Amino acid sequence: GSRGPFVGVVDLIRMRAVVWPTVMDSQRIDDYPPTVTPLSFDSTSSTCEITRAALAAREALIEEIAEVDDTMEELYLEHLETESNIISSDDVLAAVRRATLTRRMLPVMAGAALKGRGIQ
Repeated sequence: GSRGPFVGVVDLIRMRAVVWPTVMDSQRIDDYPPTVTPLSFDSTSSTCEITRAALAAREALIEEIAEVDDTMEELYLEHLETESNIISSDDVLAAVRRATLTRRMLPVMAGAALKGRGIQ
């Protein structure tokens, strides 16, 4: 891409960075597992640009899911009122599943098949 090589993704639901090695000596993808790093859910204490961007993207994702799922809408409104309540990964996954099964949402993932990144 325009920002450099594709080396990883951020799982917005579980708030974790998944980064693959940049040098691979063999053709076997299984020989090079990604590094998974948890990211903070606290935007005020994070100085990491990726974490701040991921938190903003997660908030936007949850807002979009709330538009098509009543249960998530209730959780989201409660989250806005309390500002300290983090919507759990399980709640987000359940809402994505419900919205997908009712064809109100289509999840999209990122990956690079040529490099074997994000396709497992």
